Amino acid sequence: MSRPEPHAPLPRSPRRGDQRGTSTLEVAGIAPVFLLVTLVLLYCGFAFYGITATQTAARQAARAASLGEDPSAAAADAMPDWLPHTVSTFHGGTGVRVTTNLPDLLPGTDLLVSRDAVMP
Repeated sequence: MSRPEPHAPLPRSPRRGDQRGTSTLEVAGIAPVFLLVTLVLLYCGFAFYGITATQTAARQAARAASLGEDPSAAAADAMPDWLPHTVSTFHGGTGVRVTTNLPDLLPGTDLLVSRDAVMP
């Protein structure tokens, strides 16, 4: 009896479901979205800080005006040095409005903040 001939190995075909490189593509696709979300969150925090600082400056300036002191100096002491602002009074000098324009961190984001405070 003769021996059956051994079968020749089949040529290798590319494997279906080869996962090499998919994680690189996933990171490349998600990275810009993650960066944009991070920048928006940072700008929101920056804007919240600017609004809070402006409100505090308005309160301090109104307090100073009610005591007969200079409201502009009180607002300047309360505001961070890097944040330019203007101070105006109303209600016969007892009300104060502090206005600032937050610097643009993201293109097209011009945020003008104005806060009023009145002391009796």
